[in-house]
Amino acid sequence: MEQTTRIGVVGLGHMGGNMAARFLDAGYTVYGDERIRERAQDLVHDGLHWCDTPREAAEAADHDLALPVGAQMGARDGEDDDALHRKTFR
Repeated sequence: MEQTTRIGVVGLGHMGGNMAARFLDAGYTVYGDERIRERAQDLVHDGLHWCDTPREAAEAADHDLALPVGAQMGARDGEDDDALHRKTFR
């Protein structure tokens, strides 16, 4: 059964990846971001819509889960940590 709610998952590691997989199995449309895309390839193969940034995942979804841990919260592309936080959680 396909669901109409769109879920965004930022951080597709152990916990986020398992949650995304369960949402996909339940028929939800899932958008996701992970610092290293190769880690999420199985989820992309299973139907996850890849997003290049946390902000893109958040804007595509109705509901968001942000599960980055430790170094994953580090800045990308020369941004400082505060800039990443403002993009992700605004």
